[in-house]
Amino acid sequence: MKTTVAALWSAVVLCMGLAACGGGGGSGGGNGMGAPAAADIGGPAVSGSPALQAPGDEEAPSLTAQTATSTALDAQAIAARLNAADARNGLYYVYAANGTNGTRQKLRVNFDTKSYTLTDHLGQATSGTFGEDPGEPGTYLFASSRITGAVNTARFRIAADAIVGAFPFEKPWSNPVSYQVTAFIAARAFVTDPAQLDGEYNRLGISLNSDGSADSQIVPMLISGKGTQLMMCFDSAIYQPEACPLGSRRVYTITPGADFVWTGTNVNAPTDVLGFRMARIGGQNVALLGGATSTAPDVRPFRIALRDVTTWPTARYVGSSSDGRWGTNLMGPATTSRTSFDATGTSTTLALPVNDADPRMPQGIRLINGSGVDRYFATQNGTLAVIVGARNPGTQGYIQIGLFKDNGAVDSRSGSY
Repeated sequence: MKTTVAALWSAVVLCMGLAACGGGGGSGGGNGMGAPAAADIGGPAVSGSPALQAPGDEEAPSLTAQTATSTALDAQAIAARLNAADARNGLYYVYAANGTNGTRQKLRVNFDTKSYTLTDHLGQATSGTFGEDPGEPGTYLFASSRITGAVNTARFRIAADAIVGAFPFEKPWSNPVSYQVTAFIAARAFVTDPAQLDGEYNRLGISLNSDGSADSQIVPMLISGKGTQLMMCFDSAIYQPEACPLGSRRVYTITPGADFVWTGTNVNAPTDVLGFRMARIGGQNVALLGGATSTAPDVRPFRIALRDVTTWPTARYVGSSSDGRWGTNLMGPATTSRTSFDATGTSTTLALPVNDADPRMPQGIRLINGSGVDRYFATQNGTLAVIVGARNPGTQGYIQIGLFKDNGAVDSRSGSY
């Protein structure tokens, strides 16, 4: 049963967000009552849709973001825009589920020539073409010699200033080098005003280890003080940031860096340093983190943090997962149903129950299949959905990223008032 569900869900998981609580390798889970179970949670470690409502002034028109197409950074993209080229053309910073450092990995796409170039963290580039899938308008297929499956699951969808999809990235620590289609998110518009960083976030992600193992993480995160302080809650339970026990809080001071990067330094452990970019995707703040550090070279983390929301409407997301499956996920207040396929063309559909948010947890996090063997956590903001497997065999180290498509034939005006 566990194996079947895990396999199906992997095939299905692509649009929503789930993770497990804890530090670098932490994870989260549940006990069937909506409350996270300690066995699922890791310990410390070094909108598009108007129906979703985030606290604060996330949607204030005064919010601005600097794009990664500044003259100094991407002169070719600027020239293309002046020549009335496709507005989607340009350079995007890539964060991938293989833990590749988004600081150095970039994807350039050109919709006029239907071509792309991916430059990896070592500065090596691979190029090719892409075309729209006639069976799924709005989805594009990467052409690459790295793709060997009968069905191409290396695909992507695009929103304003963001791309969500899957690509045949180099497998971490592979020798000889091999490739694996896995999920990624790429952005090109980033927050540069520290005051715009503030807010409560749900940070979900995974960690890949050089020994071949993987782990999950779900960590509530709070940025305050006009972008000067970041606090994360590393505990055996998932708390709202304000309710996090003092002993479980990890506090960082934030300083701006080059190339849209913000640096957080642990106030109690100066060697504990993290870097992140705050993208603007669909009018929402989205924090992106990834890549090994000098203090943990054998661990490759991948994290996405979405602003917390107070509602959970029905929405359909399309995207990929860490196991390379492509599909559609219809998420609602009571159930989530995912249909996806793998490189062999095998299609599966899986429906799982969605549990109400535990009173201790942020309202923007939901536990999926809380009474089952394979559990997941999800978060969404109306533009993106992220799902991460709980820290259990079969789900640990799994992540899925989806881009909003529609409200699943549900009128977005429906709901409680």
